Amino acid sequence: MRGYKVRFILLILLLPRALGAIDMNSDVYGSVSDYLLQVYGIDNNAGLTALPVLNVPMGGRSEGMGTAFSAVADDASFIEWNPAGSSMLDKTELAFFHNNWIADTKVEGAVYSIRFDNLGLSAGGK
Repeated sequence: MRGYKVRFILLILLLPRALGAIDMNSDVYGSVSDYLLQVYGIDNNAGLTALPVLNVPMGGRSEGMGTAFSAVADDASFIEWNPAGSSMLDKTELAFFHNNWIADTKVEGAVYSIRFDNLGLSAGGK
């Protein structure tokens, strides 16, 4: 047991040193993008806007309230604003969301929330 403690302490002490050796200013995405362009002919700008779609809200109710939705999240769209909100739902819910957003952007989402007495579990995705 003592050996594990010594290894753990050494790991904690040496981890900042190892992280300091990593160049945080290197352009990892740029080098991968250049490689893909050379090998597969993929455009440099392909995929640059994939993750900002996660900022598009699933339900319109929260946006209608000016995103002040955390305290009153009482339907399935709670998962983006207050993940602990599944404990406040009265029953099991399954919800599908569809957004026709700007510039022909379409976002689909699904949320499933289930109740077990005082326990609420949920899963969702876009």
